[in-house]
Amino acid sequence: MKALHLTKLGGLVAAALLSTACPYGDAVDGPVRIGGDAIMLSNNTAVAYDGSAWTFGATGVTANVIAAAPSVADKFERVSDTTLIYEGVALFSSVEGPAELTLSSSLQTATASWNAGPRTYTINGLVGAPAFGASDSLAVTATVDGSPVTVTVPAPAEVGLPEQVFGPPAGWDTTVSFPDGGFDTLYVFVATTGGSGTGEAGLMRFVPAEDMTAGEGRRSATLMDAGGADALAARGLVPSVVYVAAYNEDESDPFFGLGSPVQAGRMFQLDPLALGL
Repeated sequence: MKALHLTKLGGLVAAALLSTACPYGDAVDGPVRIGGDAIMLSNNTAVAYDGSAWTFGATGVTANVIAAAPSVADKFERVSDTTLIYEGVALFSSVEGPAELTLSSSLQTATASWNAGPRTYTINGLVGAPAFGASDSLAVTATVDGSPVTVTVPAPAEVGLPEQVFGPPAGWDTTVSFPDGGFDTLYVFVATTGGSGTGEAGLMRFVPAEDMTAGEGRRSATLMDAGGADALAARGLVPSVVYVAAYNEDESDPFFGLGSPVQAGRMFQLDPLALGL
């Protein structure tokens, strides 16, 4: 078995059989998300393409707790109905919420602790294994106004075979598909290099499952829309890693009171070259 890696990047801490992590977050403002909020636990599976077929590799876990500070949310810009781009984020800092939150599934238990210095949540306790089993859920618990509060979200359904999830490599037009009824949001995150500014830059896409194309018991969409692809090119941002996930969410947010969603997911990590980018 590969060694356990602990990686912190863009506000996200991952303990996985993979050596990189994806910054993740969102906040809801009307029909589209505009910030960097998330209380999230997810599988993270390596995906490769051998020239003729997709394959799934090792699966680890990734997690994040953040209710984006204004200095983070202000860096996000809408570029389409489903897509956000950000540049110049020096640190994915959070507003303060509960002193501790516990994120647990049948396979993982982690504690997110408030760190007042950098104004971030530090996550401890993850082990080098998936976040979720075949049928599982995420429970997030914290003390709010002196009383324990728990929000539970079912993990998305198992996704099927690699060739069911990903169509033939076609750049941003690559098709992504997950079981119909097994998730509520498609999430795409693109980590980038290049651009003209300092700090971190990237792109996030959120597509409600109900807005994806239905067929053969699945919901499908292209990896990226024109607005997202054009925005990356216009800013000179070059994809370095692409993450694709099926998520279930609960946006009641008793923890921060800001709409920070509790998210349970099955995420996939791809090299842009494998996608034809």
